[in-house]
Amino acid sequence: MCIRDRVSTQSTWDIRYAKIMEKKVFTIISSAFKEGEMIPTLYTHDGKDTSPPLAWVNPPEGTKSFALINDDPDAPGKAWVHWLLKDIPASTTGIEQGKKVGVEVKNSFGKLAYGGPAPPSGTHRYFFKLYALNVEKLAATTKEAMYAEVEKKKIDKCQLMGKYAHIEESLQLNGNNQYIY
Repeated sequence: MCIRDRVSTQSTWDIRYAKIMEKKVFTIISSAFKEGEMIPTLYTHDGKDTSPPLAWVNPPEGTKSFALINDDPDAPGKAWVHWLLKDIPASTTGIEQGKKVGVEVKNSFGKLAYGGPAPPSGTHRYFFKLYALNVEKLAATTKEAMYAEVEKKKIDKCQLMGKYAHIEESLQLNGNNQYIY
């Protein structure tokens, strides 16, 4: 990426962030992808399995902490949980790429960590759900308990959805026998 592209990307990010701030709505965004876009490979099992950068604005009054649930509702059977964070301090406004805040709860991979998209087939949706909570700490120690507890303690919720398909499944041939996304 050349410097011009980096400046352009940063400016676009700043403009998008400023527009969201103006709306005064509890919102979560990422500089890595927009709502409904494909999640870059870096943040997947096909890449480095690095957690994407996330930022949020306009939490509701009375927020004492946040919780983040990242899941794939398109997984066979039931939602596959990729990342669970609880006890995120109310003063927090985002999570840097590859970092965590708060306390992790085991995901569907059985790990206390971010596990990036790895759909068994096709294109799946991945939701980053951020909950503003009325308590500083959650007692939940399992993913099932966390889902139940955030619903009971939430003041508000916002979400960001990205999509992912393995590279070979998302490629198609155009009329010139070249691959396109």
